[in-house]
Amino acid sequence: MDPVTPLFPTPFMHIKRLVDREMLVDMAKELENQTWFRNVHTDLLTHTEIVNPASNKMFLKLRKLVMPKVVDFGSVMFGERLKWSVKEVWVNVLHHGGHQATHSHANSFVSGVIYLTQSHQSSNIVFHRNGGGGIDFVFANSHENMEINPYNAAKWQSDDIDAGDLVLFPSYLLHGVPTNEGDKRVSIAFNAIPDQINSWGYKIKFSK
Repeated sequence: MDPVTPLFPTPFMHIKRLVDREMLVDMAKELENQTWFRNVHTDLLTHTEIVNPASNKMFLKLRKLVMPKVVDFGSVMFGERLKWSVKEVWVNVLHHGGHQATHSHANSFVSGVIYLTQSHQSSNIVFHRNGGGGIDFVFANSHENMEINPYNAAKWQSDDIDAGDLVLFPSYLLHGVPTNEGDKRVSIAFNAIPDQINSWGYKIKFSK
């Protein structure tokens, strides 16, 4: 086959062991006092309230670790090391047998997940190719004899996620979590925005 060029790839960043074991233990203790809310789709997934990270000492400590990585990831997306802020954060607990429905995050540019426990392979985050399901026609060649590759795949699942890991991805990406076949999975999710973006002098600024 002649050379194939990957046009406009989508970035995904996986930072291994960003949070050390001591900090993971401290966060687990603090989460014991949190108020939990049932997910609308399943009783086996619960969340804390979505809050500003400045409202919680634990989230403030995490922000110091996370922000340099967000700036790095943002420079890949926008070609410039912009000033970023985490605008909201929350904790998810996925029990055995639970799942998270496919969704995306509105009004943000970079989304991230910090894993406080190891994620069973079955419940690693899955990203879906955007498009379809609306008013547009969708054609697909999917059957047992076709070979899946990065150009025709409908979804992609991350691999080998351990406690303390951070993953970053563009907020527009559709993503979800399949049925968890392992132990309880605890993670912290957040959304981040830059202070502004600039298109040849036409600037759009974002408030916190």
